[in-house]
Parts: sequence; C-alpha cells; structure tokens
Amino acid sequence: MLTRVNKYDKSGMDFSKGNIAEKNFTDILSGHGYTVSGSTVNENKFSHIDKVITKDGKTYTVDVKSLKHRFKAHGWILAEFVGKHNSPGWMYGKADLISFELNQDEILLVNRLEFVKLVESLIKDEYVKFVEHTLYKKCRRDEGDVYGHITYDDLKTIKTMIIKRK
Repeated sequence: MLTRVNKYDKSGMDFSKGNIAEKNFTDILSGHGYTVSGSTVNENKFSHIDKVITKDGKTYTVDVKSLKHRFKAHGWILAEFVGKHNSPGWMYGKADLISFELNQDEILLVNRLEFVKLVESLIKDEYVKFVEHTLYKKCRRDEGDVYGHITYDDLKTIKTMIIKRK
C-alpha cells in the first residue's frame, strides 16, 4: 500500500484511490492463487513498481493504476510520458506489467513494454492545452508532467488479461 502522499495531491484523492486500487488488486489476484507482496518505497517512487506477484514459480512486478472516473466515461486510458519535475513517466518505469482498475471487481493487465510501444505509435507529438483534447495528443501540466490518452479499444491490438474477483 502507498505510504506517502504526493505533495501535488492537494485533496488526497489520488492517494486514497491508489490505496483502494492496490487493495482491490491484491484481493483479486490472491483469489486466483497469486502471492501478492508490496514494493519498497524506492521501488514505488523510482521504478513505478507497486506490487510483486508470484504464481506457479513465475514472478512479475506490477504498476497498479486506479480508475480515472473522469475519463472512463469516454473509454480513455491515461499514459504518462513525463512525471513531475521531468522524471520519466510511469509507463517508462521498470514494472513488467501495468494493471488498470476497471472497477472494484475487475482489473486489466498489460505487458508494460507492449503498452509503451502501442502508446508511442498512437499518441502524436502534438501538444494541446486542455485535458479534454488529449486523445492521441499530449498535454503538459504546470507540475511538468506530460500525458495523453488512448482508448480501451486500442488495447485490443495487444495481449491483455482481464481478471475478475472470485
């Protein structure tokens, strides 16, 4: 679980949603026979690794992303190119997999490297001012982070796995 609040998260909502997403992830995967453990603070902060999962002798690191209700209605998924203070965005972290929370009972797992390749092929190097215009385009916020959006349908072109709570 997250143990620190990002100083840019003024309301604490990102922290809270992140904690809930990580708990749901742990509950869902544990129900399918995975051993789930947390990461260290340094792995979380610098490598974008939230969880380590093991099953049948295979171990994977995972970056867990909470549901972004604002864009779920559009069917959009956020992709972060650059994080705060020009650090590499979470999609360039060291996790093997990225888990996107679909709802409290379902997650979607993707291979991080396949996700990066897909995002880089779809999002243009064109910047827009408003977040509502970031489908296949980039936006830079005041904190320095750069992000864009793709759709859930775009993920159909790469291997994904949906896991539901038992």
